[in-house]
Amino acid sequence: MPGTQGPRHHRREGAHRDSVVWASSVGGAMAIGVAPSVDPALDLRVTARKGWWSLGLEGRLFAPTTTTVSSGNVRTRLSTLSAAFCTYHAIALLCAFGEAGGLRGTGTSAPGTREGFSLRLALGLRAGIEWRLGSVFGIQPYIEGALSPVQTTLYLGREPVWTSPVVQGTIGIDWVTHFGGGKTAR
Repeated sequence: MPGTQGPRHHRREGAHRDSVVWASSVGGAMAIGVAPSVDPALDLRVTARKGWWSLGLEGRLFAPTTTTVSSGNVRTRLSTLSAAFCTYHAIALLCAFGEAGGLRGTGTSAPGTREGFSLRLALGLRAGIEWRLGSVFGIQPYIEGALSPVQTTLYLGREPVWTSPVVQGTIGIDWVTHFGGGKTAR
C-alpha cells in the first residue's frame, strides 16, 4: 500500500542522517614553538562524525630537527597524540583539542652529550575548511593555536639552551577520505 511505504521510507532516511560517518586523513603541518626550530610533521586522524559535530583521535609525528646554538647542537624528536571535538557549518570547521606528547632532546657540546625527555601538554583550537572533491575525498587546510601549560627546557650539559613558549602555532593541510558511501551526516 502506498500509505505504508511512505513512513517506512522516511524512517530509513532519518536513520541515515543520525548514523555515524567515519573519515580518516593524512597530511602535513609546520609547527612553531614546539621545538627549537620550525618543525615539519606528519598528521594522521580518524574521525567519527554525527550531524554537525565529530570526535577525532589524532597523531602527529614531527621530523627530527637539529639547531645549532653557541654552546653546541640540540637535536629534538617529538610525537603527540590528541583528542578533538569539532563543529561544522557548511565547509567551515572549528575544533577544540587536548594534546599530549613526548619531546626527546639530545644536546651535544664539548663537555659531552646529554639526553632528556619532557612531557608536552597543550590545549588549543583549530579552524579550517574542507573542500570536497566528490563524495569520498576532500582537502582540509587549517590553522591551530595552542597553549602549553607545561614548558619544556632542553639542556646542553647543565646549561639551558631552549625553553618552549607558552603559545604555539601550526599550519597544515590534510587529505581526507570519507567512509560509508561518502554521505555526509546532516
